[in-house]
Amino acid sequence: MVATALTRRIDGLIVSNTNGRRLRRSPRGTAAKAAALSGRPLFEPSTRLLARAYLLTGGAMPLIGCGGVEDSETALAKIEAGANLVQLYTGLALKGYGIVEPILVGLSRALKRAGSTGSANWSAPGRASGAGSETTEADAYATSD
Repeated sequence: MVATALTRRIDGLIVSNTNGRRLRRSPRGTAAKAAALSGRPLFEPSTRLLARAYLLTGGAMPLIGCGGVEDSETALAKIEAGANLVQLYTGLALKGYGIVEPILVGLSRALKRAGSTGSANWSAPGRASGAGSETTEADAYATSD
């Protein structure tokens, strides 16, 4: 999909919110219910997929990280894995709009700790020129299982 997006000059990708896997098997004697995996259980696999997409694009297109974002730590992990933007979906639906301000405050604190003056200067490790062969957060997420 990433290769097609690059070839077709797509403006960006949302990586990735739900999938068709079931959370658990139905109890014996009941009908199986179709349910998509979303929210917190999707955080790790969606962040790995985001990191792989970042490595495959080489930062050539904007990536929107989503899946399991519910606080500033999970939002920051998406950014570190290669997201240019972060989407709230299940966390917002379950916890309400009150989660937005704490996420923004937490990200602002992380910016200050990193010594950045604005989000334009804040990028995933390895995005800056001269990253060399050091292992980046995106590399770590992309290769973890």
